[in-house]
Amino acid sequence: MITAIVMINCEVGKVHSVSEALVELDGVAEVYSISGQYDITAIIRVKEYDSLAQVLCDELARVPGITRTNTQMAFRCYSKRYGKNVVDLPMTTAGPLSAAIREAKGQGILPLVADIKPTSPRDGDLVVRRDAAELARTLVAAGARARRPLATPSGKVEIYSTILERLGYDPLPGYREPDEADGNWSRYPLLNISGPRTIPYHHSEFRHVESFRKQHPDPIAEIPVDTARRHGIADGDWVWIETPLGRVKQRARLTTSFAPGFISTQHAWWYPEKPAAEPSLYGLWESNINVTTDDDPEKCDPLSGGWPFKGQYLRCRISKASNRDEPS
Repeated sequence: MITAIVMINCEVGKVHSVSEALVELDGVAEVYSISGQYDITAIIRVKEYDSLAQVLCDELARVPGITRTNTQMAFRCYSKRYGKNVVDLPMTTAGPLSAAIREAKGQGILPLVADIKPTSPRDGDLVVRRDAAELARTLVAAGARARRPLATPSGKVEIYSTILERLGYDPLPGYREPDEADGNWSRYPLLNISGPRTIPYHHSEFRHVESFRKQHPDPIAEIPVDTARRHGIADGDWVWIETPLGRVKQRARLTTSFAPGFISTQHAWWYPEKPAAEPSLYGLWESNINVTTDDDPEKCDPLSGGWPFKGQYLRCRISKASNRDEPS
């Protein structure tokens, strides 16, 4: 099972109604009202990432009263309830679940199965919690996948890449200092970490979805507090981000999460409420950080072909935008 923990802020007085609406959604296992900076925690458990995306991007967004969400993915579950060792199960029963448990145990990949017990000494039938059944089936499937070779020449995970070696590249990973920026780029003092993924959007998609825009109405540039103060920028101000290739404006969010020499900007922004015709193209040129990035093929990564969306060729400078420059 895939588990996600969603922290939720609500409109004033809406905690109860939002909680009741959430608990009715498929995939939402538990809902808690909590103290602290968030109002509600929702536990989502689904079988596939497509189902998780549907819950987070479609169903959750339609619940009235939600103002903000923060989603955390769960990797591993620790619980006193399950103990540390494999539960020794009676293997006298028939049926697909028993076969799954047998196979999982035989492969040595079944760490635990919870709350499984005989209901009758006579027939040894099992009463199995849904999560335990899913665990058994999932582990059997994982074992089957693990027995198949990977899509590499050796069929294994390759730290020493035989494909790269055949293509004439260094087959081992290594670290190399980035090249110094040339000419105009070197005169820009800040390094832009562009393109962080932003819930509820996916790259340039979903800006036209009204409920999503309410959650995340503006493009955000995260700026260290000290850097912002030096430029006279306050939290919430619109700011220009400029490189030798162009400039765009985003709304400042002050942070202490990274070093003063960096900023972090969002990519692929456009405004569905603005005119579609040229030159506007839905405000494509106003806040999309890609306006400021270099598409010179000579600056691409020689191995992967990746564009220089970070590093020396995304050096920039920032300035506070005047009132007349703010998006209307």
